Amino acid sequence: MPYFTPFGYANFDFPPRMVAVMNDNEIAVEGITPFEAKPGKTGLYLPIGSHTNYIDACQGVYYPGGPRLIGKTGNSVVVENIWLRMDGAYGAVTINGVPQGERMVATYNVGEMMPTLMTPHGGGIGPTYWPFRFTPYFAQVFNDTAGANLVQPGEVFANLDAVGKFAP
Repeated sequence: MPYFTPFGYANFDFPPRMVAVMNDNEIAVEGITPFEAKPGKTGLYLPIGSHTNYIDACQGVYYPGGPRLIGKTGNSVVVENIWLRMDGAYGAVTINGVPQGERMVATYNVGEMMPTLMTPHGGGIGPTYWPFRFTPYFAQVFNDTAGANLVQPGEVFANLDAVGKFAP
């Protein structure tokens, strides 16, 4: 099925605490195309729309690419080929170059997004508030990558702010 709109973009912004954690612990943030890392480790930007995304009635909403996090120890984690499903975000996880298969990496509450779902902004419409929280699995992977116990399951990893557009 086609995506909700033909064009658009999304900001996956890290809250101030996560920005500080990544800066203080020298965790590099990179984007895997089409994701792009924002300056200052403040988040990720990605194009959205039917030209890059699609909806599978059984699998969820698909987004290619994803983030790569690299700790100062050299440990790395990649989450790519992301699916948003009713219970959370899933992606193909690779740790230090070793594929781990598809894993649930973030949880969210669709009800938190619903009040802002149709907000006009950025030349289109979309949710402005949709927090994504660490799953126990991804909190442990993040901590292992960093080489320190920095985050807890349930802590907000990022907020998704999406803008769907019907024209470029």
